[in-house]
Amino acid sequence: MIFLKKLGKFLVNNILLFLIFFLLFSITIKQVVNKNVISKFVLNQVSENAVEVIDKNFDNISDEDLNKMKDRISNKEELNSMIEKYTANTIDSIATGKAGNINITDDVKNFVIENKSDIEKEYNITISDKDLNKAIDELDNKYDINNNYKKAVESASNSLSPEQKQVLKLYKFFISTKFIIIDIILIIIMIICIALYQKSFYKWLKNVSICGISSSIVVSILISLFVFLLNVASKSMDLNIIESLLIPIISLCIFIILLIIYVVINNKKVKY
Repeated sequence: MIFLKKLGKFLVNNILLFLIFFLLFSITIKQVVNKNVISKFVLNQVSENAVEVIDKNFDNISDEDLNKMKDRISNKEELNSMIEKYTANTIDSIATGKAGNINITDDVKNFVIENKSDIEKEYNITISDKDLNKAIDELDNKYDINNNYKKAVESASNSLSPEQKQVLKLYKFFISTKFIIIDIILIIIMIICIALYQKSFYKWLKNVSICGISSSIVVSILISLFVFLLNVASKSMDLNIIESLLIPIISLCIFIILLIIYVVINNKKVKY
């Protein structure tokens, strides 16, 4: 019976360790791959193309203003949301081999129209809606944006083996909100189990803290290695390791604070 209790405690603690690790790794890898790698690359391409179009059509804008405009465009919340939407859509589409029902042209047109007034005020230029719509329509007619996107997705999907597609689907689930919610629910269940077998309202803090600190350190090491190898493999990537480690660093600080809280409460309990 004693052996079974010890085994139960061991399993619960180790399950909690792995659950916290998977949660941190899932959130961090999504941040690094989706937002730092894919989104930054796409945002850079979009802002560069937008500035190039403006530069060709408006001679009175200086290079300094064009660079400011590029930064402003790439930092727009609406554009970031749009890129994130297409990032998730692209991963899903490549894994299944079919591009989702999207309309890039309309999204681009809406984004440009919504932000047109900011550009006009900042740089004292006038862009009519008619000219804007005409330019976007000509761009779409020339490059057939939606169709080219679908062809690119199908081509990428066809180049992958069934095993690679399964890995991509697994990655998609691993970074999904559904996985994160399930993981959090299981973590709460494990914490309740620990609180029950320890018969204490605070001693679970020690278990959670130790598991969290260990997971944060391991995730930090893995992500650092991943970013380093990514930077070596692609010289144009140049990802910031500290920025990529923001989530595990914050979590490490939180779990250290929890451990300190446990020590303070425990010391007070021992005294009384």
